[in-house]
Amino acid sequence: MSYLAAMDWIVGSRDALQEAKRVVSEEYSVVGLVEHMDLSLTLMETLVPRYFTGAVRIYKKIKKVDNNININHQKPQVSLAIKKKLMRMFSNDMDLYNFVEQRLFQQRPTVKQFYCQQVYSYLRSSTETQVELAALEEVAMSDSETEDNPDTSPPPPPHC
Repeated sequence: MSYLAAMDWIVGSRDALQEAKRVVSEEYSVVGLVEHMDLSLTLMETLVPRYFTGAVRIYKKIKKVDNNININHQKPQVSLAIKKKLMRMFSNDMDLYNFVEQRLFQQRPTVKQFYCQQVYSYLRSSTETQVELAALEEVAMSDSETEDNPDTSPPPPPHC
Protein backbone atom coordinates (compact mmCIF):
# COMPACT_ATOMS: atom_id res chain seq x y z
CA MET A 1 0.00 0.00 0.00
CA SER A 2 2.88 2.36 0.70
CA TYR A 3 3.84 2.21 -2.98
CA LEU A 4 0.41 3.44 -4.06
CA ALA A 5 -0.14 6.07 -1.37
CA ALA A 6 1.92 9.24 -1.41
CA MET A 7 4.88 9.31 0.93
CA ASP A 8 3.35 12.07 3.06
CA TRP A 9 0.46 9.77 4.08
CA ILE A 10 0.85 7.83 7.29
CA VAL A 11 1.13 4.22 6.15
CA GLY A 12 -1.59 2.14 7.73
CA SER A 13 -4.05 5.01 8.10
CA ARG A 14 -7.50 5.00 6.51
CA ASP A 15 -6.50 8.12 4.58
CA ALA A 16 -3.54 6.26 3.07
CA LEU A 17 -5.87 3.41 2.13
CA GLN A 18 -8.30 5.79 0.40
CA GLU A 19 -5.40 7.47 -1.42
CA ALA A 20 -4.08 4.09 -2.60
CA LYS A 21 -7.55 3.15 -3.89
CA ARG A 22 -7.80 6.49 -5.69
CA VAL A 23 -4.39 5.96 -7.31
CA VAL A 24 -5.35 2.44 -8.44
CA SER A 25 -8.64 3.69 -9.90
CA GLU A 26 -7.39 6.84 -11.59
CA GLU A 27 -3.77 6.23 -12.54
CA TYR A 28 -3.54 2.55 -13.55
CA SER A 29 -5.34 0.84 -16.42
CA VAL A 30 -4.85 -2.55 -14.79
CA VAL A 31 -3.44 -3.70 -11.48
CA GLY A 32 -2.82 -7.42 -11.67
CA LEU A 33 -2.66 -10.03 -8.95
CA VAL A 34 -0.41 -13.10 -8.90
CA GLU A 35 -3.32 -15.26 -7.72
CA HIS A 36 -5.16 -14.28 -10.91
CA MET A 37 -2.19 -14.15 -13.28
CA ASP A 38 -4.05 -15.37 -16.38
CA LEU A 39 -6.78 -12.75 -16.02
CA SER A 40 -4.27 -10.04 -15.07
CA LEU A 41 -2.09 -10.66 -18.12
CA THR A 42 -5.09 -10.98 -20.43
CA LEU A 43 -6.39 -7.60 -19.27
CA MET A 44 -2.93 -6.05 -19.55
CA GLU A 45 -2.55 -7.45 -23.05
CA THR A 46 -5.96 -6.05 -24.00
CA LEU A 47 -5.76 -2.63 -22.33
CA VAL A 48 -2.02 -1.94 -22.69
CA PRO A 49 -1.04 -3.84 -25.86
CA ARG A 50 1.99 -1.68 -26.55
CA TYR A 51 3.79 -3.26 -23.60
CA PHE A 52 1.99 -6.56 -23.04
CA THR A 53 1.28 -8.06 -26.47
CA GLY A 54 2.16 -11.75 -26.26
CA ALA A 55 2.36 -11.78 -22.46
CA VAL A 56 -0.29 -14.48 -22.04
CA ARG A 57 1.39 -16.75 -24.60
CA ILE A 58 4.78 -16.33 -22.91
CA TYR A 59 3.31 -16.90 -19.44
CA LYS A 60 1.54 -20.09 -20.54
CA LYS A 61 4.75 -21.36 -22.12
CA ILE A 62 6.71 -20.72 -18.92
CA LYS A 63 3.93 -22.16 -16.77
CA LYS A 64 3.89 -25.32 -18.84
CA VAL A 65 7.62 -25.87 -18.30
CA ASP A 66 7.92 -24.68 -14.66
CA ASN A 67 4.60 -25.85 -13.24
CA ASN A 68 6.04 -26.97 -9.89
CA ILE A 69 8.36 -24.05 -9.25
CA ASN A 70 8.06 -22.21 -5.92
CA ILE A 71 5.99 -24.87 -4.19
CA ASN A 72 6.78 -25.27 -0.50
CA HIS A 73 6.16 -28.90 0.46
CA GLN A 74 7.17 -28.32 4.10
CA LYS A 75 4.89 -25.43 4.89
CA PRO A 76 4.34 -25.12 8.66
CA GLN A 77 0.87 -24.55 10.08
CA VAL A 78 0.10 -21.02 11.27
CA SER A 79 -1.98 -20.80 14.42
CA LEU A 80 -5.35 -19.08 14.41
CA ALA A 81 -4.09 -16.51 16.94
CA ILE A 82 -1.26 -15.47 14.64
CA LYS A 83 -3.61 -15.33 11.64
CA LYS A 84 -5.97 -13.03 13.57
CA LYS A 85 -3.10 -10.80 14.65
CA LEU A 86 -1.83 -10.53 11.08
CA MET A 87 -5.34 -9.76 9.84
CA ARG A 88 -5.59 -6.90 12.36
CA MET A 89 -2.12 -5.58 11.56
CA PHE A 90 -2.64 -5.67 7.81
CA SER A 91 -6.35 -4.92 7.58
CA ASN A 92 -5.80 -1.92 5.29
CA ASP A 93 -3.54 -3.95 3.00
CA MET A 94 -6.16 -6.70 2.86
CA ASP A 95 -8.83 -4.10 2.13
CA LEU A 96 -6.71 -2.74 -0.73
CA TYR A 97 -6.11 -6.27 -2.04
CA ASN A 98 -9.85 -6.97 -2.02
CA PHE A 99 -10.47 -3.66 -3.79
CA VAL A 100 -7.92 -4.50 -6.50
CA GLU A 101 -9.31 -8.02 -6.88
CA GLN A 102 -12.86 -6.72 -7.24
CA ARG A 103 -11.72 -4.15 -9.82
CA LEU A 104 -9.86 -6.86 -11.75
CA PHE A 105 -12.98 -9.00 -12.00
CA GLN A 106 -15.10 -5.97 -12.95
CA GLN A 107 -12.72 -5.37 -15.86
CA ARG A 108 -13.08 -8.94 -17.16
CA PRO A 109 -15.97 -8.10 -19.58
CA THR A 110 -13.61 -5.59 -21.22
CA VAL A 111 -11.68 -8.49 -22.75
CA LYS A 112 -14.74 -10.07 -24.34
CA GLN A 113 -15.98 -6.70 -25.56
CA PHE A 114 -12.55 -5.85 -27.03
CA TYR A 115 -12.22 -9.11 -28.95
CA CYS A 116 -15.83 -8.92 -30.07
CA GLN A 117 -15.17 -5.44 -31.48
CA GLN A 118 -11.98 -6.67 -33.18
CA VAL A 119 -13.83 -9.52 -34.88
CA TYR A 120 -16.68 -7.23 -35.86
CA SER A 121 -14.26 -4.65 -37.30
CA TYR A 122 -12.52 -7.37 -39.26
CA LEU A 123 -15.81 -8.67 -40.59
CA ARG A 124 -16.95 -5.15 -41.56
CA SER A 125 -13.72 -4.62 -43.51
CA SER A 126 -13.95 -7.96 -45.29
CA THR A 127 -15.67 -7.57 -48.67
CA GLU A 128 -17.05 -11.11 -48.55
CA THR A 129 -19.14 -10.40 -45.48
CA GLN A 130 -20.34 -6.91 -46.35
CA VAL A 131 -23.64 -8.17 -47.71
CA GLU A 132 -24.29 -10.42 -44.69
CA LEU A 133 -23.45 -7.65 -42.23
CA ALA A 134 -25.59 -5.16 -44.11
CA ALA A 135 -28.53 -7.56 -43.78
CA LEU A 136 -27.85 -8.02 -40.05
CA GLU A 137 -27.57 -4.27 -39.53
CA GLU A 138 -30.80 -3.70 -41.43
CA VAL A 139 -32.64 -6.19 -39.22
CA ALA A 140 -31.09 -4.71 -36.09
CA MET A 141 -31.94 -1.15 -37.18
CA SER A 142 -35.53 -2.09 -37.89
CA ASP A 143 -35.75 -3.70 -34.44
CA SER A 144 -34.32 -0.58 -32.78
CA GLU A 145 -36.75 1.68 -34.67
CA THR A 146 -39.68 -0.27 -33.30
CA GLU A 147 -38.30 0.19 -29.79
CA ASP A 148 -38.07 3.99 -30.29
CA ASN A 149 -34.30 3.83 -29.80
CA PRO A 150 -32.71 7.06 -31.12
CA ASP A 151 -29.25 5.41 -31.35
CA THR A 152 -28.28 5.32 -35.04
CA SER A 153 -24.82 3.78 -34.63
CA PRO A 154 -24.28 0.39 -36.27
CA PRO A 155 -25.40 -2.40 -33.97
CA PRO A 156 -22.90 -4.82 -32.51
CA PRO A 157 -22.80 -8.32 -33.92
CA PRO A 158 -25.64 -10.49 -32.63
CA HIS A 159 -23.42 -12.70 -30.43
CA CYS A 160 -21.90 -9.79 -28.47
